[in-house]
Amino acid sequence: MPPRTIQRVMEEKQARREVAEKMISHSDHDKRAFIRFAYDEDMLNPRFYDLVLNTDKLSIDSAVKIIVDAADSNEIKSCGIDPVQLLGKLSLNRRIESLLLKAGFTSAHLFFTVEEANSVRLFGMVNSAGEKEAIENLVKKIKEIRNIKNELVVFTGTMRGE
Repeated sequence: MPPRTIQRVMEEKQARREVAEKMISHSDHDKRAFIRFAYDEDMLNPRFYDLVLNTDKLSIDSAVKIIVDAADSNEIKSCGIDPVQLLGKLSLNRRIESLLLKAGFTSAHLFFTVEEANSVRLFGMVNSAGEKEAIENLVKKIKEIRNIKNELVVFTGTMRGE
């Protein structure tokens, strides 16, 4: 645990070192658990970060200067995926997943991808045309979704090799 972080929490909360360390540990755990639950992602995955600074080794003024310089750089400005857009897609993914689970659509053969912020592709196998339509209608209830590509296939055979 970074010593400056511990010291800051000790001062802000007027807590002993042991208590500050526990508070930081619990906070970090809760944040990681939330990101894992809400977005099925690991918040420590480096692909989500363009810049990481160790403020135990840098002063606040130095860190601010580095951040401002980086934010003004052409490399950062031209980055591919917008983090806000990525979080929106992950959030939409979870909402669809929750909606399908709540409606009882839990098949291991039902899949979907959020292709754009407002576009979803349904694919895999379902048991009937009615089920295919019901799944599409459920997903349509999410107001942000403008386009649904329904590639679900109605499977009429058996899974026992018959």
